[in-house]
Amino acid sequence: MQRVVYCLNLDTGRFEYISSAAAALFGLDADVVRDAGMELVSQHMLPGISTRSWHTSRKSRQPAPGSACR
Repeated sequence: MQRVVYCLNLDTGRFEYISSAAAALFGLDADVVRDAGMELVSQHMLPGISTRSWHTSRKSRQPAPGSACR
């Protein structure tokens, strides 16, 4: 089993870094996976869920600036 090490920019949904193990996992060059970002990952790992809904759900969980954390 290989482990994929990555750094994901949560604002853009793009990978700033992804290890070469991603090539084995996705069958694509790691650079292609890095450039495609969460769009590619969601197609393979979360079928039926678009990145738009992923970003929307992530934003809805963020507290408004200046509000108390729950």
